[in-house]
Amino acid sequence: MAELPGISVAVVGPPGCGKTAAIAHLCHLQGGFHEEQHAETRSLAKDLGAPAGEHGWMLDRLREERVRGCTIEASMASFTTKEFRFTAIDAPGDPGFAKNMVSVTSLVDVAILVVPATPEFEEGGESGRTREVALACFTMGIKNICVWVTKMDDISVQFSSSRFE
Repeated sequence: MAELPGISVAVVGPPGCGKTAAIAHLCHLQGGFHEEQHAETRSLAKDLGAPAGEHGWMLDRLREERVRGCTIEASMASFTTKEFRFTAIDAPGDPGFAKNMVSVTSLVDVAILVVPATPEFEEGGESGRTREVALACFTMGIKNICVWVTKMDDISVQFSSSRFE
């Protein structure tokens, strides 16, 4: 069987947009993590009173990341589909770790820009950082950037199909 072509993907966005949990969950669903590892992480998150860490902690492995609730060091997960081998790299979103984010974007083929649907984003709270991240990707040579909208289930979003589209 011929080897599948590989695609490296940087998952970028402002802090708190849910990029780590989203990409970790996708990788888990695609078989990128062993079930035992996921069960161990789920149990740890529950024991430490942070059940939301169930997926994100698969990638945020440093104690400091788990305490702060943000990615500090880029981490990778891989999965395979029928057509491609994907390597997803979770990049830090906090401006304090911008150097780590830039080093990741210099290595990838495409980027996924994660944007939260919450009102704070639309009001401009994080939109400036989102623009900075998108510009950094473009500056580092990434010409293909797709947008992944998260937090659609947040009660503050008041989801409607027409608003989303």
